[in-house]
Amino acid sequence: MILHPFLLVTFALDFVFASGVPLKEKLLIIHADDIGMSHSVNRASFAVMKAGLVRSGSVMVPCPWILEALQLATESPELDLGVHLTLNSEWRNYRWAPVSPAALVPGLIDPQGYLWRDTSEIVSRATDAEVEQEMRAQIERALALGFKPSHLDSHMGTLFARPGFLKAYLKLAQEFSLKGMLPRWSPEVETTLTRLGFPAAALKPIALEAERQGLVTLDQLVLGVVGASLEDRRRSYEQVFRNLKPGVTQVIIHPGISDEELNGITNSAPARDADHKIFSDPATKTLLDALNIRVISWRDL
Repeated sequence: MILHPFLLVTFALDFVFASGVPLKEKLLIIHADDIGMSHSVNRASFAVMKAGLVRSGSVMVPCPWILEALQLATESPELDLGVHLTLNSEWRNYRWAPVSPAALVPGLIDPQGYLWRDTSEIVSRATDAEVEQEMRAQIERALALGFKPSHLDSHMGTLFARPGFLKAYLKLAQEFSLKGMLPRWSPEVETTLTRLGFPAAALKPIALEAERQGLVTLDQLVLGVVGASLEDRRRSYEQVFRNLKPGVTQVIIHPGISDEELNGITNSAPARDADHKIFSDPATKTLLDALNIRVISWRDL
């Protein structure tokens, strides 16, 4: 199953605990996904991050434009970036292969030589060891290139598709001293994961153990909002912000510039272009200030 990147999914909880104390302030991480995917995505992502409202993002190490992302990150070392662990290559005519040698991860590779498009193919064909190998290779490649990541997250939610994948993800976060994006467990989280086709009951003890060991977790995780047009997406984000609860919320955005390149890759170009415009607009910051929402980064956590 492919988790649609613009599906609105909210994991809603009451508080996050820092040193055992519930936070009553509304803290917001606006997170730019898919950096390194394309030139237009890089341009838009670093533009919104430099504008100041988007303070975190993550890079897709296997993708063709990762070196440009590195150049832009080197020019702005104050920006907070993570590694967007990528096991899917989902677009029709724009693909990428694993970072690992093919012989080490045969179950991750489709007949064309690229990563599988669909998460269900990864679940049915790849072993837990292959997934761990590829995640490790992506983290190590990011570090070798010169990135200084603060956190890890999962492209298309694939690392929540099987218990062994999630265990490997959390293991590597600990091994490399990186934060791993994870919503704090609740009945709402369990219901949402089940609805998405993920094995919530099997994931629950793994997530709870990670929390017990002190992994930083999120109170709310908004994977995206509905709407493709600028105004529809603006209204959707405004609704999310007005309904924000105390604690730490992450809202995932996908900035892009609707040019010939991005339109040739994906039909989500209009929505990505809207994200670029909304989070470059000073009116968005004005709204957040009026709602007493403080924007933070993964580094702040």
